[in-house]
Formats: sequence, C-alpha cells, structure tokens
Amino acid sequence: YWDNAKKMETYQYGVNFAQNIQIGLHAYFGDNGEAIFGDGSDLKIYHDGSNSYIQDCGSGELRLRGTNIRLSDHDGSESFALFNDNGAVDLYYDNSKKLATKSNGIDVTGDVDATGHIEVIADNKRFMAGASNDARMYHDGTDSYFDSVTGNLYLYNHASAKNISFGTEGSTRWYMYNSGHFVPYADSTFDIGTNSVR
Repeated sequence: YWDNAKKMETYQYGVNFAQNIQIGLHAYFGDNGEAIFGDGSDLKIYHDGSNSYIQDCGSGELRLRGTNIRLSDHDGSESFALFNDNGAVDLYYDNSKKLATKSNGIDVTGDVDATGHIEVIADNKRFMAGASNDARMYHDGTDSYFDSVTGNLYLYNHASAKNISFGTEGSTRWYMYNSGHFVPYADSTFDIGTNSVR
C-alpha cells in the first residue's frame, strides 16, 4: 500500500501492480520471457535464445512512430532503411543507399535487374537515358518513337553472324545483313520506293 491505497499484490504466478512501475536502470528477462502489453496480450517483446521478436498478436496494426525512423545493425554502424518525416524513404545495401523515394517517383543508384516487365503505362511518358535525357523512347497515344536529341543515333547488332530485321504488321520485310547489305526479306517481293516515290 501507499497512502492506504493498494499498489501491489502477490498471486500464484508472481505479483500484480495496480498502477505505474518506474525502473531506474534495467529490466531483465530470460530466454522466452516476454514483456506483454494489452488486455488480450496483444503485443509481445522477447528473445528465444537465438532470435529477438517484436510480435503484434492483436487485430490492429503494429505502428512505429518517430520524427525520423532508422533501421540499422546492432551497433548502428550500418543502415538498412531510413524513413524521413515529410521526406524520402531510403533503402540501403551494405550501408550504401540504393533507392530513395521522392515527390514525383523514386531515385535508383546502381542497376535495376527485373524478372518481369518494366512498363511506362501513360502516353507521352518517356524512358530517358543520358545525363541530359538525350535518348528518349515513348508512345504518344497513336505512334511510338525512339528519339535522340543529342548526337547521332546508332543501331547496332554486335552478335556474331546475325542480322538486323525490319518489319511491319508482324512480318519481316527487310534485312540488314551482317555483311552490310540491305536486302528484301524475299526475292523480288519488296521495292525501295514506288513508281512515284524513288
């Protein structure tokens, strides 16, 4: 009791506290000893001898709140992720930032390896390459474009003994042979130009 009000009582499993507990230093738990929160044991924090857990057992969300939240290794020397208030979410590999969100999308540092499609799903939105967006590939809703705005535009096939094919409507019409000759796909089938346009 304190001031004639019960504050703690013993029971078969230990003790019950009626109000707050103030700990000046540490609270120690053995392996599989859980710090449990909520009337329905909704949140548990424990170590099983090998791994550590923060376990949400309730029906709601597990929420982490902070002005900036950093996930790092045990001594804080390497970052995994940084969540900035009103700013970017940064993801790291071996303590090197590789991806950051921004107001109009994401910034990626390094390569992107995709096992599926990379889609630009809006008309007139462009895939751009070069420090000044020098090469651009896009679809305007009707036609498709591969555009170079700086320097020459080169089309190469570096594979040994292979050609470059040109086609329309799903069919090959012309070949650029690896020897350098530009020839129709079938003999005596296609002309370059028409009677009026040569």
